[in-house]
Amino acid sequence: MKISNHFDTSTDQIKCSCGCGQEIINEELFDILEDFRHYAGDKPIILHCVNRCKKHNAEIGGAKKSYHIIGSAGDFHIKGISIPELHKMALRYYYEVKRPIGLGLYDWGIHLDTSEKHKHERLWDMRTKK
Repeated sequence: MKISNHFDTSTDQIKCSCGCGQEIINEELFDILEDFRHYAGDKPIILHCVNRCKKHNAEIGGAKKSYHIIGSAGDFHIKGISIPELHKMALRYYYEVKRPIGLGLYDWGIHLDTSEKHKHERLWDMRTKK
């Protein structure tokens, strides 16, 4: 099923990876991901994770109120953009976007969420400091 111009449910990264089948589609999340993809020069977003059931989220040490549990978060990197450059781009986007989002910076890429529960921006940096 097509979710947006560049995302559909055929990718395994939208379902919970434990095999339970959880697949909550949040249109707002995919609007944000499409917007960020356009902001990044229309380079393909490589999703790592969207949904996690509560059990799987707990098993991997996810936040108790993770937006992944409700299908409202996307972890990703972008093909052809280095992680340091992606971080810079995501920070610029975060400060320029005109809607509440959550943005997490990680060594492997980016976490974006809808922040719809909080209705304000949230920013965190979990990169390993060397």
